[in-house]
Amino acid sequence: MKVIIAVIVIVGLLGAFSYGQEILIRLQGKPVYDVEEATPITYNNLAADTKATLNKEDVRLILDLEFEFQREVGITGEKPKKEVKDYTKEAIEFILQESEKKGKNFTNKQISDVLMAEEVYLEKLGVLEKK
Repeated sequence: MKVIIAVIVIVGLLGAFSYGQEILIRLQGKPVYDVEEATPITYNNLAADTKATLNKEDVRLILDLEFEFQREVGITGEKPKKEVKDYTKEAIEFILQESEKKGKNFTNKQISDVLMAEEVYLEKLGVLEKK
């Protein structure tokens, strides 16, 4: 029972710390990527043919896997862990492999279209200049 309570307290503290970090970033004026906000914006900006083959949960999975790719190569950390020569190509390959492990068989085009549609959200955040 003590172990369960300790785990709950630790998880709660980690959640509070994470939330506190997000508030601090917002107060400092830095944009915060919110996948809950990014998912519907990305989905709504998909090309019609791709939108017909994916649902919002698929888009969310692709966005989550893209973030996992960024963490793995160190893009979201302080120091890059490895050099990324072609972001889109390497991200798509990573997402294809990882989504397959989760029982999803996305195509290169579907993933590419999601990454392109995500740019609308990134422009809204101000981290990507409009084309």
